[in-house]
Amino acid sequence: MVGVKDKLHRFGIILLAISLETAIAASGNAPNGFRGKAWGTQSTTGLKQYARASEKITVYTLLGSNKPQPLFGVPVRAATYSYSDGRLFNGIAYFSGEDNLLLFKNALTKEYGKPDIANDPQQLWSWKWPDRSVQIILYKGAVSYTNNSY
Repeated sequence: MVGVKDKLHRFGIILLAISLETAIAASGNAPNGFRGKAWGTQSTTGLKQYARASEKITVYTLLGSNKPQPLFGVPVRAATYSYSDGRLFNGIAYFSGEDNLLLFKNALTKEYGKPDIANDPQQLWSWKWPDRSVQIILYKGAVSYTNNSY
């Protein structure tokens, strides 16, 4: 049986591969962080360690029974925050349902413009700001925000 950590690891590999392929810039302002935490912050206030993905990367979730607040008005069932050498570089919001996937796609398009990658059959969309090393990937059940500067 595949565990949650294995699924997160596989999803992370998919996101990394996609982020390396994207070269077109999104419009609008790039996000300055994820869910109120700035890129590069060392603060893990309100978070607890969930997994150690590697020697450099640690993944955190919300403390205790705290549920994540909606993102763009869309319900979020879980969120993870990844730190490299103690600095925030990635955040993922997990959601359920086809309706919520479309709500996220529409909200992200309204906020950041047309996606750089749009693969409707695979339900995959990506927005990237190369000058800021920031990328958002929306894919079946999750939206990932990454800043590759850290």
